[in-house]
Amino acid sequence: MRKMRKYRLWCEDGGSKDVEAPNLAAAVERLKRWVRGRDWGDEGARVWGEVTRLRGGRLIEDETATVTVEIEPDHTALMRRAGAPPDCDHEWSSEGGGGCTENPGVWGGKGMVIFHSAHCIHCGLQRVVQTTDSQRNRYEHDTVKYRMPSSGELAEMRAEGMVEPPDAE
Repeated sequence: MRKMRKYRLWCEDGGSKDVEAPNLAAAVERLKRWVRGRDWGDEGARVWGEVTRLRGGRLIEDETATVTVEIEPDHTALMRRAGAPPDCDHEWSSEGGGGCTENPGVWGGKGMVIFHSAHCIHCGLQRVVQTTDSQRNRYEHDTVKYRMPSSGELAEMRAEGMVEPPDAE
């Protein structure tokens, strides 16, 4: 039987807990599961955590690992909040949404930020994903925003062939 060691898990929201694991790598995996199980809201997050070995109740600093955990947004909740039809099987397209010719729907932002815009060809729901470089600011993370176009905007999107016409009933 493997000997279990004690480790302290720490999360940037101030949470911490002590666990047992056979080695530092296993403790890092415990940290990732623990962080993902905490409440970060629907928007997702990039969370920093740390694992440090405990021996005799003291932290052993040379047995430490710092970890970044990416928390995926709850896309369903975000789309629902934006007013997307619950029964739509979204199919995304960047055609007609601007950006550069070689890569429609992609826009450069300030610094190390890139925006990727798309829309659903069935219901018109608009999605903008903002990607960031974590080396610039460790607290920044990729974000996604959803927006239902107004009835006038949706009519324009249909007239331009960006969105399918409504089903004839």
